[in-house]
Amino acid sequence: MSGRVLWKFAVTAIVFAWSIASITPLEDSPFAEFVHAQATAEVEELGTLLERADATVAEGGATSTYAALGDIIDEESIDLSKFFPEIPVADIPKLETRNSVLMQELRNRSKGKLRRGLDLVGGVSVTFRLDNSSEDQNNEFGQEQQLNKAVEILRKRLDGNGVAEPNIRVVGTDRIEIQLPGLNTRDNPDIFEILTQPAKLEFRLVHRDQVRGTLSPITSPPSQYPAGYEVLTIERQNRESGQVFQDPYFVKRIPEAKGDIIQEAFATQDPTTGAWMVQLSMTNEGGSQLFEVTNRIVNQDRQTGVQQPLAIVLDGEL
Repeated sequence: MSGRVLWKFAVTAIVFAWSIASITPLEDSPFAEFVHAQATAEVEELGTLLERADATVAEGGATSTYAALGDIIDEESIDLSKFFPEIPVADIPKLETRNSVLMQELRNRSKGKLRRGLDLVGGVSVTFRLDNSSEDQNNEFGQEQQLNKAVEILRKRLDGNGVAEPNIRVVGTDRIEIQLPGLNTRDNPDIFEILTQPAKLEFRLVHRDQVRGTLSPITSPPSQYPAGYEVLTIERQNRESGQVFQDPYFVKRIPEAKGDIIQEAFATQDPTTGAWMVQLSMTNEGGSQLFEVTNRIVNQDRQTGVQQPLAIVLDGEL
C-alpha cells in the first residue's frame, strides 16, 4: 500500500471515528440513573431524592421521574446545583430559575445525540388551532403575539414534565404544531391533559408576619417555614439602573380564590402614567367571593396595623 493511499485511509478512519463519537450515545439514558451517575457531591442525598421521585411516579403522583424530582426540589427549596458543582449555574441568583436551567441541562445530556423524528421512532403529534371567533383576533399583530405566547406556555409545560426537545412551531397564521418523537400515550396517558389544561390562576395570601419583618424567606430554612406556606419569588427591575432583584415571599399554598371568579381579563393602560396593566372583570359570584376575601384582609389590617398583600399566582409563578 502506497504512502498516499495509507494517508487517505488514515484520514478516512479519523473522520469516521469522529462522526461516531459525535452521535454517541445513540440511545437515551434513564434520567434517574444518569443524574445519579453525574453527581459529584452529596451523592447519597441525591440518591434519596431520586428514590422518592421514583416512588412518586409509581404511586401515580407524577408523569415522570423528571417531573417528580422537580416538584420535590421546588416544594422543599433544595438547591440542585450543590450536587453538580462543576456545572456553571451558580451565578443565577433565583433558586427556581437555577434549578430549572440545571434540570433541563441534565435532561438534555441524558438524551441520545442522534435525534430521530416521528417517521423513525413514532411518537405523538398534536395540532392546535387558534379560535378566530373573537373580534380580538382581527388584529394580525395581536394574533401573532398570542400564538408566540402559546408556544412559550406549551414548551414550558412539556419541559416541566421531562419531555426533551419537543418540536413546537407555528404553522400558517392560526395553528401550532407539536411533535413529540418517541413518546406514546400508553406510557404517557396524561400528555393531552398536560397540553390542553387551562392556565391555573390563584389568589393567595402572603404571610402577615413576613410583612412585619419577623419572618424572612431568605434566611429561614424550609424546616422553619410557616405551616401551609411556600416560598415564591417575583422579579422586579430598577428602572434607573436596570438591575434585576429577586423578592421572595411566604405564600399560602391553599388559595383564597381561583381563576373561575374571572369573567374577562384584558390589557389596558393607566390613564395617568400610561403604564400597561391587566384589567380583571369578575363574575357576579366571583365578585362576592373576592369581596369576602379582601374585606377579611382589610378588617385584619385594621386590627394589626399591618397591610397584608394578596398574591396572584399563575401556573405556579408569582
